Amino acid sequence: MTKRRTGYVYDLISAQHTQAGHPECAERLAAILDELETSGLLADLRRIDSRAATMEELLRAHTPEHVAHVQALSESGGGMADEDTYLTPASYQAACVAAGSLIDLTLAVIDGTVDN
Repeated sequence: MTKRRTGYVYDLISAQHTQAGHPECAERLAAILDELETSGLLADLRRIDSRAATMEELLRAHTPEHVAHVQALSESGGGMADEDTYLTPASYQAACVAAGSLIDLTLAVIDGTVDN
């Protein structure tokens, strides 16, 4: 039986989108990567390069007003976008990298580079 290959993306920019006490924080990502490495599972994963989504790609899922709002709030120092969504000065860039990376990770599944 052929071993299935799982892809993943990680970029250091994601650690800069962090707020103490919030479940979506840099410590959570570090703990996940640490556990994957400690358990030996990380060696079974295939890392896909990260990249920022283009504006054209962002606008396929969001309105121009939403993208501009997130960018402006992030670049002005951050704050709360809604009751649960915080932004840091790095959050806009982290979101762009997350979106572009997800696109490429999905394409890697489609073209067979990884199975999932």
